Amino acid sequence: MAKEKSNDNHNKDLRSWAEDVCLKKTTAFMKKFESDLPADMQKLFHELQVHQIELEVQNETLRRTQTELDSASERYVNLYDTAPVGYCTVNEDGRIIEANLTIADMLGVSRNTLLNQAFTQFIKAEDQDIYYLHSKNLFKKAEDQTCDLRIVKKDKTIFWGHITESIAINIDHEPVCRIVINDITDHKQLEMFPNENPAPVMRVDKDGILLYANSNSMPLLTHWKTSVKSKLPELWCERVGKALEQNQTMEHEIRYNGVSLSLNLCPIKEMDYINIYAYDITDRKHNEIELIKAKELADENNNLKSAFLRNMAHEIRTPMNGIIGFSSLMMEAEGNKKDEYAVIVQKSTEQLLALVEDLLLISRLQSEKISIKSFKFSPAELLMDISKTFSLDNINHNLDIITKIPDQYKDLTILADVDKIKQIITNFSSNAVKYTSKGSIEFGFDIKNKDIEFYVKDTGMGIPKKEQKLIFDNFYRGSEVISHAIRGTGLGLSISNELVRTLNGKIGVSSKPNHGSRFHLTIPFKKIKKGYNKEVLQQTKLNKLNELNILVAEDEPMNYHYIEIILKDIVKRIDHAMNGKEAVELASKNCYDLILMDLKMPIMDGFVATQKIKQQFPNLPIIVQTAYVRSDDKELALQSGCDHFIRKPFKKDDLLKIINEVMISK
Repeated sequence: MAKEKSNDNHNKDLRSWAEDVCLKKTTAFMKKFESDLPADMQKLFHELQVHQIELEVQNETLRRTQTELDSASERYVNLYDTAPVGYCTVNEDGRIIEANLTIADMLGVSRNTLLNQAFTQFIKAEDQDIYYLHSKNLFKKAEDQTCDLRIVKKDKTIFWGHITESIAINIDHEPVCRIVINDITDHKQLEMFPNENPAPVMRVDKDGILLYANSNSMPLLTHWKTSVKSKLPELWCERVGKALEQNQTMEHEIRYNGVSLSLNLCPIKEMDYINIYAYDITDRKHNEIELIKAKELADENNNLKSAFLRNMAHEIRTPMNGIIGFSSLMMEAEGNKKDEYAVIVQKSTEQLLALVEDLLLISRLQSEKISIKSFKFSPAELLMDISKTFSLDNINHNLDIITKIPDQYKDLTILADVDKIKQIITNFSSNAVKYTSKGSIEFGFDIKNKDIEFYVKDTGMGIPKKEQKLIFDNFYRGSEVISHAIRGTGLGLSISNELVRTLNGKIGVSSKPNHGSRFHLTIPFKKIKKGYNKEVLQQTKLNKLNELNILVAEDEPMNYHYIEIILKDIVKRIDHAMNGKEAVELASKNCYDLILMDLKMPIMDGFVATQKIKQQFPNLPIIVQTAYVRSDDKELALQSGCDHFIRKPFKKDDLLKIINEVMISK
């Protein structure tokens, strides 16, 4: 609970911290530059600087992710060091150049003591010739070698070790020998008592006929579909023949019924038969698989994060170039050129702000429990509104924007979380426009049992089959997207996927390269029998804005100035409170028709100020304005008594629309 409270306080202070940093970084030149900009551009330029600082905090989070990747690499090393078998690497001179902790423990020495020591000094003198022979064959034939040797520990005690040698090339392009040692002392002791051996023990002649098998061999024989006095499977007959022919112990692995065994084929040349000793390596194989998975995951995440950071730097610098470049040109331009540059700066600012919002949203979706808020709405009108937006943004004019509404559902009204549904469909649509150079984009929906399916279909480049499951992962961008140098962060579909989970729905895609894609969203819904009547603003109420006395509680002078410019020619009177305490005092002394309340203010914040004002004037409308990004900010504001909520940065039309709605409902 204390940790959650700490996180909340951190989020609350982020904006304030970013504002302070921005203020400290602002040079005299930049102050002069900002003062020459129009008021609304000053606000947007400031918001951009603050959001850039907040974005740097997000980048720091990504850097911490790199630390986590390093931790994964450390776990990889720990798996190697604590493996149930001994691992070491020996150079061509027979000296140990690398060893894990397990082999050091086996030999009763420290790992540092092992390094640069001759491996043969730990082999019993009588068995050293066997090791030399196998090592020679390893480097000569580049084929794995196996043998059983008596290993001498530091305290002169001896254990039997099953040695597996394989060749590898080190970073200096030199051949080295990788050695795996299993302690098989118990196994060797049980060879004299095969029926008591807990693992399979068998004897096979040169023709592959099974001469003997202990009781614990029965599951393996059942798997092989053979028995004593019968022949082994053909593959194993060949392996038996090869071991006898070369008079060399060979090791082979087999897996059945979830068990992994290592079978050691030990030839008795003078008797023309082979003894097969098995030991369970299930745990070892499992650890090896986990080791490989951990390494692959660490590499994949590292590559993905690196690619994302490189792409994000590009996505930030592109609009920043437009903002900084054209802002400086505006200072020299006049007339239509100045207006033209202002539009470019505006669009670049909105583009960068959208990027910041996406980053904050995906972080919030993955770290918080997002609630579902259901409202009545018309699916038909929702799709019509979205399609109109993309019709206006259709820059290349080569696309036909089509909306297909089933006749029987034109007047359908449902109850669902319309905001989340709209964002998902908008993300689908943005991708469709981005990746479709000609043809059409189609919006539609259909009812399937108790679910409603929305879809967006395009005639664009399509998505390869192997990438269709990956496109909903964080930061993933398809190979075609990268090869065609199409801009984007790879967050849109990831955000959609997280939103769908909160809606208890399903998301999917069907696509074929060069033939377009169809993205669909399926969610449960509740049908509303009443027809959908869109709210119509009452014009008579709109005309009364010029009679309003408004109090603006805002500690940031630039933000207040922005609101003042918007409202000064529309309303009757505007008063300014620098903090919540002043707002409470002014509200008690004056008769206001509406209060615009900032949440983050010194002395007394907007939550407390709203509660105190509502206690005195319960019918006085209060609209909360804030730059907070937490999902529960709106709920907390409404609980404190406010009537509406607007998130910074906001546009003039957004503010006027909310004021109209609040005053109409008054």
